[in-house]
Amino acid sequence: MAILISSGIALLSSGGVLVNSAPPPITGFDDPANWTRYVGNPILEGDVAEWDEFWIQPDSVIDLGTGTIYMYYCGDDGGVPSQIGLATSSDGYTWSKYGSNPIFLGVGGGAWDSDAVTHMTVIKEGAGDWKAWYGGRQAPIGGLFPWDIGYATSVDGINWSRYGAAPVITKGGGGAWDSGFVIPSHAFKEGATYYLYYWGGIDNDQSNWAIGLATSSDGINWTKDAGNPIFIGDVGEWDDGVLEGFLVKLSGTYYMFYQGNTVDMQNSAIGVATSNDKVTWVRSANNPFPRGGAGSWDSAWGEAPKLINFGGDWLMYYMSCDDVNNPKKIGVMTFTP
Repeated sequence: MAILISSGIALLSSGGVLVNSAPPPITGFDDPANWTRYVGNPILEGDVAEWDEFWIQPDSVIDLGTGTIYMYYCGDDGGVPSQIGLATSSDGYTWSKYGSNPIFLGVGGGAWDSDAVTHMTVIKEGAGDWKAWYGGRQAPIGGLFPWDIGYATSVDGINWSRYGAAPVITKGGGGAWDSGFVIPSHAFKEGATYYLYYWGGIDNDQSNWAIGLATSSDGINWTKDAGNPIFIGDVGEWDDGVLEGFLVKLSGTYYMFYQGNTVDMQNSAIGVATSNDKVTWVRSANNPFPRGGAGSWDSAWGEAPKLINFGGDWLMYYMSCDDVNNPKKIGVMTFTP
């Protein structure tokens, strides 16, 4: 997702890093007490007996500047591998799924992304100029899902063309922290540079999952940051494993909303960290965002935070459930400056 420059008028919007050219003072952005769960949650869920029945997660949220918001989401039915769908809204709360979902799926054959695609992070740079990075894989190997990162372009945000026949970011070499898989979390452009936050790990043990950063001048040729991983889990805490970093910039400070998982992988929650350079991060003392109360739909999980500034309010979309074995759905929290 690209940059939203805001001085009362959105010049370029994509739901990505949100940069205010003359921002009013904002306090408490990283305090869960200032965020309110929408009473109508969940706002989007899978359809019975459809491809997204069991799992549906927000990937990108983009304000088109025309009164319509696009939400790209990934999902599966518990059997068919992950695919990408699209939903639209005029207010950020009521959503309609696109009639021809899924809009992006595994290509089959022997391609590197033949089996499944997931976590599409999208930038809209101008009319007819859409870019996306996504996780793709062949069939699982030895129980591991060996994702790499691919690139696709579109003229309308719906019909996508893959770039080349190979991923643009691949797993690290033997012994590297991201040698098992890499999955994109948030892409944006700042100045002439593309930034892509992604997460990776060695295997399916989420305690070794961490967040890395790659940069590019063209969105195709990427360089992984020498300091990777730039954000790691806090051993033995609620965020023993970390993933799904999403950035917002306010008054010169970068806020990264991220997902943290317990070491037993039975619970997750959302946290926030801050940085002045996009590389060195400090966790908020207010972490984590509490999950819903006992019996609520979001009591066990808090995943994949994606933010957008719309109508003066901040909206944070997230995936949750009441039990890891039950269908996961999308809800929203709001912050009013």
